[in-house]
Amino acid sequence: MASSSRSPTPRAAQTDTWWARFSPTTRHAACLGLLLAVALAFYAPAVFEGKSIQGTDSITFRANAQVTIEHHEKTGEWSRWAPNVFSGMPYINYKLAVAQLDTAVNAVRGVAWPVGHLFVLMAGVYLFVFYLTRNHLSGLLSGLAFGFTTYIPIIIGVGHGTKFVALAYAPYVLLAFVYTLRTPSLLGGLLFAAALALQLRAKHPQIVFYTGMLLALWWLVEVIGAVREDRVPRLAASTGWLALGTVLGLAMAAQPYLARYQHKQFSVRGAAAAATGADAAGGMGWVPAMRWSHGPGELFTFVVAEAFGGGGQTYWGPKTFTEGPHYLGGVLIALAGLAVWRVRTWLVWGLGLGVLGTALFALGKYAAWINWPMFQYFPFFDAFRGPEMWLSITALALIVLAGCVGPAFDAPATEPAPETTGGDAPTAESGATETATPGTSTPTPTAAGERQSPWGSEPVVVAIGDPAGTDREWTPLVREAAAFWEAEAERFAGYPIDYEVRPDATDPDIVIEFVEAVPECDGASDAAGCAPLITDSRQIDRPETVSVRTGFSDSSTVTVIQHELGHTLGLTHDDAPADVMASRMVLNTEPLPNATERDFAWDDPEFAVYVDSGSASDPDGFREQVRRALEYYEDDPPGMPTNLTFTLVDDPDDAEIVVRPVETSPCGSGAASCGGTAGWDPDGDGAVETYSELRISLVDLDTDAVGWHVGYWLAFGFGAESDSEKPPPFRDAAYEERRSAWWE
Repeated sequence: MASSSRSPTPRAAQTDTWWARFSPTTRHAACLGLLLAVALAFYAPAVFEGKSIQGTDSITFRANAQVTIEHHEKTGEWSRWAPNVFSGMPYINYKLAVAQLDTAVNAVRGVAWPVGHLFVLMAGVYLFVFYLTRNHLSGLLSGLAFGFTTYIPIIIGVGHGTKFVALAYAPYVLLAFVYTLRTPSLLGGLLFAAALALQLRAKHPQIVFYTGMLLALWWLVEVIGAVREDRVPRLAASTGWLALGTVLGLAMAAQPYLARYQHKQFSVRGAAAAATGADAAGGMGWVPAMRWSHGPGELFTFVVAEAFGGGGQTYWGPKTFTEGPHYLGGVLIALAGLAVWRVRTWLVWGLGLGVLGTALFALGKYAAWINWPMFQYFPFFDAFRGPEMWLSITALALIVLAGCVGPAFDAPATEPAPETTGGDAPTAESGATETATPGTSTPTPTAAGERQSPWGSEPVVVAIGDPAGTDREWTPLVREAAAFWEAEAERFAGYPIDYEVRPDATDPDIVIEFVEAVPECDGASDAAGCAPLITDSRQIDRPETVSVRTGFSDSSTVTVIQHELGHTLGLTHDDAPADVMASRMVLNTEPLPNATERDFAWDDPEFAVYVDSGSASDPDGFREQVRRALEYYEDDPPGMPTNLTFTLVDDPDDAEIVVRPVETSPCGSGAASCGGTAGWDPDGDGAVETYSELRISLVDLDTDAVGWHVGYWLAFGFGAESDSEKPPPFRDAAYEERRSAWWE
């Protein structure tokens, strides 16, 4: 083991804002903590002052159920008949006997209602919007918006507890749905099953049905997109996993619902309702089902809360009465509309159709042209009354759409660095330009003036080549990038463009080739893509070749293709749109194994070590103990990586491993030592794939124990997180053993 000085290894530029300096886990914790704090503050009297929310429906339920409750207290059994309601009716109060994911949340319901479920609701929206946008602020504001849209406090106040709980789990159903669409897998199916079971076990099937209808409308749009973009097999796989998740979710909630289905046949929602004009097979009559249809004009209350008098005695709308409007605010509605107009993805259009469909269903009898056929023929549509309730799902979809306007929608998951590192714009003579991965630039965001297309008026035929032999489905990504410029070229390039993507075209105008490495492009050797800069028709030598490096995620690949096609439209790095044409940007790789899943999660087995012994009581002894620990691992102990080498350096900035004595533990009171790793997340999934640092802190230790504690945390850094995985000296060592010559 040698001792030397070493220059710092160059590393990619990192974001330099105060927020980006925190780890992803810390950022999520801060956002979720803020949501919890807001929920606690809003309902502080119920949590901290011993007060309770007494909704009218809760009181009515208690009055109706009092006889059955007294019967249960005397006999220990729940009555199946409530004699004092409608001269007697079936009564179901089967408790959930099977513990599942909602058990933990329900456990705090008695002491923290409704804070616990309000936090679950807002956290679900936050996570869903963050998954779509990779933007914490968009997720945070969306979570707050749904948690405090007027409908949520109203239903809590009147005692619609099961409805509120079902809405709290709706964002998780949507999140699992879109995850499975993007990542067809068993995991997606299981996540969807878990989320669906959570919502079903809230015991409000009407909200579950409405959530399912939103997903059905969304799925129809995805089918159209899959057909147009030749990705039907992928959607079919996703649909299969979602179907499996649906079956499993229903099975997980069978215990309360099978009994309810038996009783339903004798209720106003079952065969007994035939006398009222309902379908004899089940459901209720049209007139009772359409009570509380939302007036078409009342949709304006999404923007102006008091447009129809608000609620209570001042309400003057077409419903018999209402406690309040479904108010979101003009800003949020405008952002949702902006998302549908500007964020041109099938996902956004699917949510947009969901907003339109659920709003029409909420109109009930006022939109009989769609609701009457659905009532007659669509399964379970006739089982529920109060169409106004559809607007709770409409509001959720609108809020998610508004969140999608965030700056990182469908973009790389890591934030770009603020330093300006862009290169010179290429000249027409050079004919090429490059896109590299780290950093950003700040071109002037101005649209182009009107000019003539060098490509002519006919569609530009784009072929696709795969010299890298990846067999990856590139066509949908190319079409997405082409669609972007079909919508934006006239604004930014000064002329419209129409692409015809034909992967196997024999006489194309452009060939987009996906290669393992882009050849040197305008002097850059680390380019993610390369394309000719076309400003004049005389420059075009058909077919023009656009090179795109493989290995990036779908969203990052689309970004690179958009950038390179921008060059073929005459745009340089100084042109708008800046988020597409910047000369340097952060790109994410395809999914990689996380560090915890790899046998060796470091770049190489050669480590630079900095030992800060200056504040140790015995500096020489401290360094000797550290040396013993390092030599132990150079001798290839059992279960550890082999061929490890360590070099002592004089600057902590040069080191992968830093060992320091400290007076107080950074990991909590009582800890004699602690260690922590940091690293890189190239695929943007929020988990480290490669470690770059190991920091070991020793808290006021005896010199003789230093080596053992350093060895313990070295094992942790090399992948042995549990003590059973560590080498023998670090398994259940006694006090004396830690201060012995354990390395021998």
